[in-house]
Amino acid sequence: MTSVHVDVAAYAIGSLDRDDADDFVGHLDNCPTCPAELEWLSQIVHLMTTTMYAYSEAS
Repeated sequence: MTSVHVDVAAYAIGSLDRDDADDFVGHLDNCPTCPAELEWLSQIVHLMTTTMYAYSEAS
């Protein structure tokens, strides 16, 4: 596993800087595991943000 693999979560939440994000996107084309992990994490991020929004609207 290379260090770019650890960027999956950071990419999913949008915390990578431009250069690291570009490197990660290039990595996705050649990695057998990161695209699936990114899809899974992206769904979690979406659920968390929509839940937080719904909670703040209810308050």
